[in-house]
Amino acid sequence: MEIAAEEGEEWRLWRQADVLDAWGDSSEKQAVITQTCDLVNTTLPKLQLAPVVSADGHVAAMAREGNTPHLIHLPALGVDYFTNLNEVQ
Repeated sequence: MEIAAEEGEEWRLWRQADVLDAWGDSSEKQAVITQTCDLVNTTLPKLQLAPVVSADGHVAAMAREGNTPHLIHLPALGVDYFTNLNEVQ
């Protein structure tokens, strides 16, 4: 996703792994997966976002242990929340 100049400069405060509210009518959240250095050292970065998802049971345990590479644990949100790298935008 490219950030347009008219969108302001709020994005300059974002950092890798920050969780944002999704745009539009969606109640979903998205995690910033762009490296922080690429956000702060650019005039208009190409921002990469991935949806925040919940998982439980065996799937969550496997992801927390790093055995499910596309699900990255977001411990600040709780034990069952991950970002899904299979759906990067």
